[in-house]
Amino acid sequence: MVLAAGLPAAAADSAGRPPASAVTAAESYLRARADNGTLSGAVLVAQGGRPLLRMAFGVAEAEHAVPNTPDSVFRIGSLTKTVTAAAALAEVAAGRLRLEDSICGFLPSCPEPWRPVSLHHLLSHTSGVPDLFGNVEAAPVLETRRAIDQAIVAAESTALLAAPGEVYAYSNFNYMLVGYALEVASGKPWEEVLDLPRFRGRPDKPENGREGVHQWRRSDGGSARSSSVRLCGWRSRRAGRWPRWPGSSI
Repeated sequence: MVLAAGLPAAAADSAGRPPASAVTAAESYLRARADNGTLSGAVLVAQGGRPLLRMAFGVAEAEHAVPNTPDSVFRIGSLTKTVTAAAALAEVAAGRLRLEDSICGFLPSCPEPWRPVSLHHLLSHTSGVPDLFGNVEAAPVLETRRAIDQAIVAAESTALLAAPGEVYAYSNFNYMLVGYALEVASGKPWEEVLDLPRFRGRPDKPENGREGVHQWRRSDGGSARSSSVRLCGWRSRRAGRWPRWPGSSI
């Protein structure tokens, strides 16, 4: 898992620094969770954009007892939906998208029942569009729009499951369609859509904070440490490296 947290402004002294007890309490809580086996991953706690605590717990690869480090790479799965939504709102702020826009304005072959479906409906999982995610062939990122088009054309039914805005139904395909719209609106491939300062930044080493690896003890009494372990799939290295699919997936 990857966990990021921010301390509220109220948790600070007159100079804007959080009390040392808050950082110590957070570290103690995390270590206790790691020791009882309910936490394995990397944690970042920051305030005002300044990292205060950056640590790793548990193992990245259990078979060889390779520990997680603050630089470990994780599959972040549907956390990418949050990134996709942020990118969509950035395009709205830039005037290239409107939340009220119909998805049919971006698809070359849009089923007639989908015309009332807006980007807002897709982002909020209330579109009524059937989840065709399982019908989309795995493809290189630059070919994903073609794969989405083919899945729509080949679908047995494209009838809405509910009127837009009426029923919440979690859908990976909704966010693939948002990613599709982002590419069309921006005129850029997905990876360039995310090549923005808000997505590129990564935290520096904590200033007067804590950083380290919660060393994993092997059953033989020894210990193991390693550098960053890169896992395939949807990735996050510190605050960078985003999904390979337009939009998001499980």
